[in-house]
Amino acid sequence: WVVMQGHRRDPLTNESFSNPQIVPNAQLRREIQRWCEARAMQLDAAAGEVERAHIFVDNTNVHVAQEAIHRLIHCVEAGRTVEERVVVGSGDQRQKSVWHTWKAAGYKVSSDPRQGKEYFVDDALLAQLIRTASLVFEPRRTLVLLTGDGNANGGRATFPESVEIALRNGWRVEVHSWQGSTSRVYLAFAAQYPAHFKLKFLDNMGLRS
Repeated sequence: WVVMQGHRRDPLTNESFSNPQIVPNAQLRREIQRWCEARAMQLDAAAGEVERAHIFVDNTNVHVAQEAIHRLIHCVEAGRTVEERVVVGSGDQRQKSVWHTWKAAGYKVSSDPRQGKEYFVDDALLAQLIRTASLVFEPRRTLVLLTGDGNANGGRATFPESVEIALRNGWRVEVHSWQGSTSRVYLAFAAQYPAHFKLKFLDNMGLRS
């Protein structure tokens, strides 16, 4: 019963009772207690669980200035335990300092000095991405992909396909990209898998001066 200004009332009907009686229900009390204890254990386990992430970067698609790389890494890793760090891109000798920055942050770097079509970039990153997305972990892990590329890739494997593989295998998936170069397929994923897929825009991370 609910006590309101000295009167006891039925919480559903607001009907006033002058002399209400409470009849104990031992079985119901035990059931409620067991539920509360089980829920408390679940919350404690969730609070203590370390989120583990695997991060894959399409540097050509989400390129940022060298001085912004550390901020990008900080925003994307977000204090999580990172099990795998991969960055792939293209560029000539002028990119050496960029690759050095990524390597110094613990990222495995693969680069192609050739300019033009990005087939190497896509295929090299996708090979590693799909290998990881095909694994199953318990508790589930987070696959973080930095690209907005949703193209067909000449009939070969694609980034959206790798995302679907990860989702089918129980991963949480995050895609980080520039809003203006984000394929609409990722917007569709966000609507279709709201509990396990997140689309985050780099525009909101203060990476551009």
